[in-house]
Amino acid sequence: MSAALCIGRVPTFAYEVAPVSGGGKIEGKVTFQGTVPIRKIIPTKDREVCGGPRDEPQIRVGAGKGVQDAVVYLKEVPPASVQNPVYSHKLSLVGFWSLALFYPFVGIHHYLYSPIADWAETLAIITSMLLIVPVWTVLQNFFGTMVGRRHTFTQNLTAKFLIMGSLMYLAGCFQGSTEALRAIQQPTHFSDFVISHSHLTVFGTFVVWAIGGTVYVIPRLVARPLWSPGLGNWSFWLITFGISLMGLDLTMAGLQQGYMLMAGVARPPHHREHAVLLGLITLARGVVPFSAHLH
Repeated sequence: MSAALCIGRVPTFAYEVAPVSGGGKIEGKVTFQGTVPIRKIIPTKDREVCGGPRDEPQIRVGAGKGVQDAVVYLKEVPPASVQNPVYSHKLSLVGFWSLALFYPFVGIHHYLYSPIADWAETLAIITSMLLIVPVWTVLQNFFGTMVGRRHTFTQNLTAKFLIMGSLMYLAGCFQGSTEALRAIQQPTHFSDFVISHSHLTVFGTFVVWAIGGTVYVIPRLVARPLWSPGLGNWSFWLITFGISLMGLDLTMAGLQQGYMLMAGVARPPHHREHAVLLGLITLARGVVPFSAHLH
């Protein structure tokens, strides 16, 4: 962990005693290396109050080069859930800006073979393929940050939800990019394959990440541990099983629907109701214990 001292615009090397979340503290003495810079004070108003012209040090340095009234800020803070430094800040910037650049055009790929301009469809296909840049940078940064901490995940409920959401993010983005291709869009167009894709990303990723964040924040807000870590693990596995079952079933059903439509069947039958219902029930069984163990 690195730190820097901020006093005006004078560079220094220092660190300061400060409490750390979860216990412990950062210890040390703020010091200044080099010649103390001097500034000229020339009062322009009441000299009886402000004093006369004089030289003053810009930094007050005492014994052992200790600095008085220093302000210290941390430049590198480990992600809270795994207590590791971020793998690469540069990768995070690449992921952010590539997502901001490519994603606004991606949604059009759901409307291929629709009355939309060809150039818009082509642009959507290209940007959908380019989404591999933000997806892989985010995942590389995410799992790279966890290197050396995997042995703690069995007891880290927040990390479990974050990992599961990242895997669902990979699966959902892979579906989205592949279905953007015209050859693959033909059997998946307006079928339950698209519903699977949207559920894997919206619920399987972002809702699950939100649950992981809630599991991390709530105990710290109320200053007490989770009521039942075991119930939390049940929530995690039931939610994982439920969304995985729903995604797999909707994907298979969507492909079946698409090929039947291509074969000329006007209204393809839906054989997925029971499996999707089971998936929803399993999700509910996961979310209910999750809510209960925060009580």
